[in-house]
Amino acid sequence: QFTERRAQLSQALTRAAADPEVKAQVRQLIDDRGRDAGRLGRPAATRHAQWDVKTDRIIANRNRGIARAAAVAAGRAPRTGAHNHAAARGEQTAGQT
Repeated sequence: QFTERRAQLSQALTRAAADPEVKAQVRQLIDDRGRDAGRLGRPAATRHAQWDVKTDRIIANRNRGIARAAAVAAGRAPRTGAHNHAAARGEQTAGQT
């Protein structure tokens, strides 16, 4: 978007019959300010990305809490990964008496 708008300004200056030296000075000023904005924008972009990660973690934790509450309300324990189905059914496994 920056380069498109810079090109539009350049075309407008050409249509206005601006002096080539003035046109070059304007373009140099725009390029310098664009670099400055990019340099200042990097920390802001980093902060924005960090907030996105934090927000995703908060949402995931909230969703896990909701799932746990729903599991408790339904009368079952929430899934935790590995599960011994035989023990859950009350069956004895080899070596148990």
